[in-house]
Amino acid sequence: PGFMQLGRCRRNIAQWRQISGHAAIETATPSATRQREILGRSGDIFQRPRRRPTMSVGDFLIAYRHLPPGQVLTDQTVTLNGRVVRRRDSGRSLFFLDLDCGLDVLQIKCSKTEFAGAESFEIGRSLAIGDHVSVTGLPSSTAKGQLLLRANTLQVTAPCQHRIPNALTSPEIRQRQRYLDMIVHPDTRARFVTRSKIISYIRQFLDGESFLEVETPVLWSSAGGANANPFVTHGSAIKSDLHLRIAPELFLKQLIVGGLERVYEIGKVFRNEGMDREHHPEFTSVEFYMAHSDYTDLIPFTESLLCGLSDSLAIAASYRFSGQFDKIDVVDCLEAELSSALGATVSLTGLLTDDVSARDELQRLARHCGLDVSSVASSSALLGTMISSLVEPRCHRPTFLMNHPTLISPLAKSHPTRPELAERFELFVNGQEL
Repeated sequence: PGFMQLGRCRRNIAQWRQISGHAAIETATPSATRQREILGRSGDIFQRPRRRPTMSVGDFLIAYRHLPPGQVLTDQTVTLNGRVVRRRDSGRSLFFLDLDCGLDVLQIKCSKTEFAGAESFEIGRSLAIGDHVSVTGLPSSTAKGQLLLRANTLQVTAPCQHRIPNALTSPEIRQRQRYLDMIVHPDTRARFVTRSKIISYIRQFLDGESFLEVETPVLWSSAGGANANPFVTHGSAIKSDLHLRIAPELFLKQLIVGGLERVYEIGKVFRNEGMDREHHPEFTSVEFYMAHSDYTDLIPFTESLLCGLSDSLAIAASYRFSGQFDKIDVVDCLEAELSSALGATVSLTGLLTDDVSARDELQRLARHCGLDVSSVASSSALLGTMISSLVEPRCHRPTFLMNHPTLISPLAKSHPTRPELAERFELFVNGQEL
């Protein structure tokens, strides 16, 4: 039985490597000799008591940011843990390390004359990119004012058994081996942190507006709330098919009917459709609903949310939300684009229906604009294609596209004076929908 379990374990590992693309990092030659050398010098590192860091690298940079150039704090000892991301030798008695901890990097100066023992220094000289170490030393500053730690002891906490590549050029490897992508490209880690801050701020903002966070079913007997193909699975206990949700909308609206006047949910939704730069079968959505309000209330609410979010992110964003956003009537803008393309005034009055004649006329207009609609069979799909191709790319500044045709807005409230339109908006920035 033991041999059977071992064989099964090996098969599982091989399958995992095949699925995850783990073989990509395996192509890098591990320095087994170097690892034996380090382990031989440092003893059994896994049996040593763990060295807890005094602070993180980020806290170190903040705590000693006012240290004058050239000064060494001989009365303060600091222990830092992190990953070695760069090493520079300066003769046999001096080398420098760049220690990576989270999103911060600090230079470590390692001089043989300052180390507590020659053995610890030699272990440091054997370090490779990717090794995790614990370094103890004195806070100091270079003559130019750059902070660093003058190390006197160094311990390997987890040697890296693979050569870390300088860069990953394959998008597939970066997706499958996200951990390696994060090691090689710090900007990937920064995106994870930014995403977490965005979700945290949205939750804080909605809580501050007296919204109640709820959880609605992910599995249900049917999928609704959006026009998309669902993933279908089977519930063994109930002997029936179940659908992964494509939107939480209907359940959230039921809670509104039940008396919870402000609700929201941040969670995963699943749509069994195409994949591209803007679409993924699994993604996180934020949906919130508030009673006694309409889309004229929601517009300033959304502006306040996004402007506050933009201000809260302490990053060099390429665009800052501020002030009031632009507003465009979808049908009016589409008529203007069609008129410009055809060189004649075009009116969509009477064409915002699923009538056959309306569909044929919409197809004719789309073809005149150079759109391939040969596989588009319905008026609603035609309108969606024309809007996404002719109107949405115009929205470079933050822009609310308002008053969509009811034909493509089945769950939205009808406009009081234009019943063929719905009181609905979509927000676009740089041509992308938020």
